[in-house]
Amino acid sequence: YNGENVALGACDTDLDPFNGCFSTSSFTTVSAQAGLSLSNVTSTSADLLYGSNIAISGFQLNVSGVTLESASSALDGTSFSAETGNVVGFDFSGASLAPGGGLLVHLEFEETAGGGILSVSDVVLSDGEGGAIASSGPADASVPGCDDADCFGDCGGSAVVDNCGTCDDDPSNDC
Repeated sequence: YNGENVALGACDTDLDPFNGCFSTSSFTTVSAQAGLSLSNVTSTSADLLYGSNIAISGFQLNVSGVTLESASSALDGTSFSAETGNVVGFDFSGASLAPGGGLLVHLEFEETAGGGILSVSDVVLSDGEGGAIASSGPADASVPGCDDADCFGDCGGSAVVDNCGTCDDDPSNDC
């Protein structure tokens, strides 16, 4: 009993079945749920944020549309594969990410001249008991291209089209 005065058959804030809080013929509790979104997207990085009604103790996901260079999280067992785009996070000490909202993982990736679309898929979130946390999102995000690409399309490159119409960074072969 949580101390609330409620009418017989009415539902109080703790949603127990003894106060008429039946959504079906049997008592059901609110399931573990999380929503994900991409934020702070730049030409080299993005943050994957979470909102959850339960602590998150681990995650696995796939990143596509970019080439990963690093992945970091408050969970100390976070790792990634640049080849596959797989990212995994957990904590050897049993720590978790608090219910509510925050940073699930910070992603860093190779900068490209043309930018691209960052996609996160195949998301698996788990609680401290290894149980699944249902999740939704995130929507894809546009990654801007770099603003200093040379004529080869290399970000930060030094090649220019010379007076012969050749793209290179060697002034000795100019016409």
